[in-house]
Amino acid sequence: MTAIDISDQFIANSPTTLSVTPGKSGLRIRGTQSVITTLGTPLTLTKQANRNMRWRQTTRDVAALIAGGQMAYTTDTPTYTSISGGGSVANNNSSTLVITGTRFEGDAKVYLVPAVGSSIEATVTARTSTTGITFKVPLAVPTGTYSLHITDTQYHSLTVTNAVTVTGMALTNSTSSVANDDTTTCTLTGTDIRAGLLVTITDADGVTTAATNIIRIGATSATFTIPGDCQVGVGTINVHNVGTPDIISRAITVTGLTISNSTASVNNNNTATCTLTGTDIRSNLQVTITDVDNIDTYADNVIVVSPTSATFTVPVSVAPGVGTIAINNDGVLPVVTRAITIT
Repeated sequence: MTAIDISDQFIANSPTTLSVTPGKSGLRIRGTQSVITTLGTPLTLTKQANRNMRWRQTTRDVAALIAGGQMAYTTDTPTYTSISGGGSVANNNSSTLVITGTRFEGDAKVYLVPAVGSSIEATVTARTSTTGITFKVPLAVPTGTYSLHITDTQYHSLTVTNAVTVTGMALTNSTSSVANDDTTTCTLTGTDIRAGLLVTITDADGVTTAATNIIRIGATSATFTIPGDCQVGVGTINVHNVGTPDIISRAITVTGLTISNSTASVNNNNTATCTLTGTDIRSNLQVTITDVDNIDTYADNVIVVSPTSATFTVPVSVAPGVGTIAINNDGVLPVVTRAITIT
């Protein structure tokens, strides 16, 4: 079918004559979203010789023929009948929807139109003659409701308001408190949890760190652990399927070492015992003494009695006076400091 611009615009390589058989659609006027059908005898349109008048006179002749009942417009605009699955589709670049209707051209494209922002082209995967288009949604499409817009190179278009709902991962529950020991498991439950799940933790200091040991159990569950360099306190976990723009955040309390009491005064004879009490005291406990001369020295004979208790002694090289002890599970936050008097 030949397209003709109804304006004075020059159309390159347009034919010298156009023939339309009675009862057949043979001529499309560009921009009208219609085709011309002859109602009686065969019709031949001849292009004008004057370059500046190309098709101008012809289109006037068409208007006259229509007015005289020799030709008629037939709509060429697509129509919408239905969409599969209620229009719900995951942004996984795999699940598909089928829109059915009429007059879908072979070059028709499908766009998702958000309430705010630019349209996003969907990926057409199949066509059923002129009555159906199958498409899928790219990973980069955010979840939400979209209008559906179909258009082709012949300027025909169709828009269906709020026809598509793009879905993605949802979380129904997550562990609310977990130790930063890189061992204790935090569990996520929800829907559409995909392979390649990404989890980060923004700790109480505002520092973001990747979770460790992420394991996807299935589409509804995953686990991970908190690394030791996450500061204790209330933070957030940030969860999203790789390649998608949607990030789900949940509050989490990161727990770790606490010291509730420590010996206030001790002799630097490397024999007198200093006692620590608290919670989450681990086997790799580290104690450093900063003396009155601001010199750091490791404590001796550090013994973890239990997760709530430990002891150590002060080396003879530590200068007498008021200093501090710095306590932490080795390589793990937080570092807890307490005053101590060395005698």
